[in-house]
Amino acid sequence: MRYTRPILATILFLAATLSITLGNDERLEEDSFIQLTRSLSLALTPDQERLCVVRNIISSEDPRGGLMLVDLETNEVLDTDFFVEEGRLARVAASEDPDGTTYCFVAVTQQTGDTGSSGRNRVEVVNVTNDQVEIKALIILEGFQASAFGPVGIYSDPVKKRLYVADRGHARVHIIDNDPASGENRFQILASVPSLGTTISVATTPDGGRAYAANRAQSNVICIDTSTNTVGGPACGSIGTIPVSIGPSGAGTAIAISPDGKRAYTVFNMGPPCVSVIDIEPASATFNQEVAVIPTTGQTLHSVAVSPDGSQLFVVSGTTQELLVFDTAASKQTQRIPLGRSPFDVVLQPADSAVAYVSNVSSQTISIIRPGKGKRLQKTS
Repeated sequence: MRYTRPILATILFLAATLSITLGNDERLEEDSFIQLTRSLSLALTPDQERLCVVRNIISSEDPRGGLMLVDLETNEVLDTDFFVEEGRLARVAASEDPDGTTYCFVAVTQQTGDTGSSGRNRVEVVNVTNDQVEIKALIILEGFQASAFGPVGIYSDPVKKRLYVADRGHARVHIIDNDPASGENRFQILASVPSLGTTISVATTPDGGRAYAANRAQSNVICIDTSTNTVGGPACGSIGTIPVSIGPSGAGTAIAISPDGKRAYTVFNMGPPCVSVIDIEPASATFNQEVAVIPTTGQTLHSVAVSPDGSQLFVVSGTTQELLVFDTAASKQTQRIPLGRSPFDVVLQPADSAVAYVSNVSSQTISIIRPGKGKRLQKTS
């Protein structure tokens, strides 16, 4: 039996769809929302039934981040308050063991004044099985502590059963064992790969053979061969660094890989607003090269996700407070969906016709959207 508290939000219905004059670009509305204080980063559990939600620092009087769970069948916030006393929480990922044990992994950066071991640069391993929230382990990033920034991005690879952690301050991608068959060696750091830049986001190909990481200040993406844990290894075609044409002012913030493993998409929150498209198909003549740059109407692009069939791309625009939708075949923007204040992260629920969930930090909500059809969700609270 689940013990929940009633959701604080109601379904928001708008009177009509708004339109703008951008050719075929269509402006749609937010379908509904979930009320949740200071929601920042999101991860869908592998069973697609819950959201792991990282909550931002509340105030100087209550300088704690936290982790909450949302039941996606009822849109209820589960009664699972969990706070982290030291450190600034960043991105979150999730995985599920064969026996159903489910974990959320939270990247946490050490802050000035943090003194305890729990305040160090680390990954918090949180067991959320049966809607309970409890710490399973702390993965301390030994030797990578003193920095204004630490681990900010995290990705869970279900194929090789590894975690990939983008460590911005130390220019590393930490690779962590997440295989339950490893027993006591699970959650050990396998490698800390030099990433040649201020790495902020990482994702792997569907077969787990390569990891791609976006460097914030260097206007490039790196390729890691996950068999050798090296940049530019054989699986990368000996291409370690992939320049993107955003220019020196561009600051990469997020990367996503298409389900067929043929394209990587990177967005930027500084410089000209655009999406960089990289060919990552090993058999292609343009393997590990930028092949397109898609302009956007957005500004300060925070997060990116690809639809299950690879036909659409979803990008969070912080300044314009919108979810931007792109046609990947045509390489163009097709929709603009208004969000709440300070939108940050987006995840998709593939089993439900690509429902998008977007965190709105200042509005203290999570938007629920079904892009493409202009139809509001029928879920109720």
